Amino acid sequence: MSGHSKWAQIKRKKGVTDQKRAQIFTKLSRMITLAVSEGGGSANPEINIRLRLAIAQAKVANMPRNTVERAIAKATSIGKDMLVSGVYEAYGPGASALIISFASSNTNRTFSELRTILDRGGGKMAGKGAVSYMFEKCIQIYYKGANGLDNLVLNRAQELNAITYDEAGGGVVMHIPFELMGKTQEDEEALLVYRPIVTVEVLDAQQWEDLEVLIERLSQHDDVQDVFTNALFVPQK
Repeated sequence: MSGHSKWAQIKRKKGVTDQKRAQIFTKLSRMITLAVSEGGGSANPEINIRLRLAIAQAKVANMPRNTVERAIAKATSIGKDMLVSGVYEAYGPGASALIISFASSNTNRTFSELRTILDRGGGKMAGKGAVSYMFEKCIQIYYKGANGLDNLVLNRAQELNAITYDEAGGGVVMHIPFELMGKTQEDEEALLVYRPIVTVEVLDAQQWEDLEVLIERLSQHDDVQDVFTNALFVPQK
């Protein structure tokens, strides 16, 4: 009986993993489709910088090549569903601020569903400009396994006018101005982010847990591309 139970747990965990993998691929497919649409219909990543970044992210996620090609084909096909991208601003638990980037074919539906998630999770939608001033739109580049003193990385930081430059996650994370997106290289793991420039300290452990749960639920929505917060957890001693 215990063996059957263990096998059931393994299958359940694999199902969860497969579900998350499929969800990631769906979001990346939308990102690729959107990049082609917003890039004037260009399916050439050498010309369309946004498409190049999207394809680079797909490679990092081990997204199959044929899935990438289908996403590009969808954007260049006649009668395609029009996707609209943008951001919603919101407040979360602990006076935190949220930037929610999305890609949707029905923004009214997306707004309504995300507002419900926020309301149930202790947050609320904010008006345009209410929290965006606390963030900086930029490009984040991750150099896996790089040392902070590597000449190559140091030179790139100088070339790209790096805003921040830190060792993290077994490599180096660099933020560069959004305007320099076109100067990123194909082998660099680059993505668009909203970096907090005004942070809020969350002192209450329960509020921090509530915020984490809320961000996870928002992230699980099919139309949400990413969620950014300016909150920092500072546990009280």
